Amino acid sequence: MSEERFDRLENQLSQIVQAMTVMQNRIDSIEGTLMIAMRSGFDSMQVAINDLNVDLNVMEVQTERNARKSRRVNQRVTALEARVDDLD
Repeated sequence: MSEERFDRLENQLSQIVQAMTVMQNRIDSIEGTLMIAMRSGFDSMQVAINDLNVDLNVMEVQTERNARKSRRVNQRVTALEARVDDLD
C-alpha cells in the first residue's frame, strides 16, 4: 500500500470518526431533551392527579355533609308528620 493511499484512508477514517462523534453528540442531546420532556409531562400529570385527589376529598366531605343534612330533614319531616297525625 502506497503512503499516499494510506494517508487517504487514514484521513477518511478520521472523517468517519468525527462524523460518528457528531452523531453521538446529537443523540445525547436528543436523549436529554426527551428525558426533560418526559419528566415535565410526568410532573404535570402528578400535579393533575394531586388536584383531582383534593377535589375528590372535598366532594366526599360535601357528600357526607349533604347526607347528614338529608337525614336531619327526613327526621324533622317524620316528626312533623307524627305531630300532624297526633292532631287529627
